[in-house]
Amino acid sequence: MSTEITTREGRAEVATLPPAFVEKYPALDVDVDIQELLAETMGPGGDLNLGNLTRIKVPPAEFKSWMVPDDDGESVPAKTVTGVPVALISRRSMWHSDVPSGSAPDCRSNDLEHGVGAFGEGSERNPTGLCTDCPMAVRGSANKGTQASKCKEQRVIFLLTGDLLPVMVVIPPGSLPNFKSFAAFLFKKAVRGVKRGDGSVSSAWLRLEVELGLERDTNPAGQEYNKTTFKIARRLEPVEVERVSAYGQWVDGLIAAQEDAIGEIIEGGDAPPSVDVPFDAAGLPVDEVDLNGATAGGRAKGR
Repeated sequence: MSTEITTREGRAEVATLPPAFVEKYPALDVDVDIQELLAETMGPGGDLNLGNLTRIKVPPAEFKSWMVPDDDGESVPAKTVTGVPVALISRRSMWHSDVPSGSAPDCRSNDLEHGVGAFGEGSERNPTGLCTDCPMAVRGSANKGTQASKCKEQRVIFLLTGDLLPVMVVIPPGSLPNFKSFAAFLFKKAVRGVKRGDGSVSSAWLRLEVELGLERDTNPAGQEYNKTTFKIARRLEPVEVERVSAYGQWVDGLIAAQEDAIGEIIEGGDAPPSVDVPFDAAGLPVDEVDLNGATAGGRAKGR
């Protein structure tokens, strides 16, 4: 369970991953060959795509907890979601319909700057194709009596938890102020990305274990909604960061190969959370779990 790290002086050294870290995040075990396991489980010609990853979305206002998959794939409530971000993407998506139902966006942007589709370059209503010029990006363009834009700006965090594949946590427009405040905090603390062998630099988030929570807010129209909160659970050790960066580079490859389908995958038809989740007097779910298998009361689940 050792991996090579590069010191500040540029020397390559071999360091050992902490056993507790590998136990918590088995995907980061250097002895685990992800490609070999994929071949064994999916067979010849079997391709992994982003649609195979579990999506976790901010729940509607009537729910006080995230809904996350347990070991059997069933959705269970969790007050927080903790894990290691291995990739992070920013995007915009616009559908003419208010109910996309898994269809591809009518217009999208994978860089938050240039639209591709109905309002892309050369289009009648947005000839420049720039998101800053687009009428669908204007506040209130959703025509819902709120300041929401028809074109949704999102972040997607690929969060590694206790499985070999990360989950996709979708950060919606209402949570972006909290996201950007947390990113500004990382900037102020000089948290930097990781330089890779190919010359690229990873997101600074790959140096962290983060805890995602929920808080209630009310929009100007008086409608309540949940938004994501962000907290550093732990700063990773250098040897852990190197391993996370290597795994993240593999995830980046998956994302790049399916860049055009990301909006479709993110919005594709997931069932709403069950309304039968039992809550206690404090408003917390009775059977609350975390993604690493421990319940709120400390009981192990499925491990």
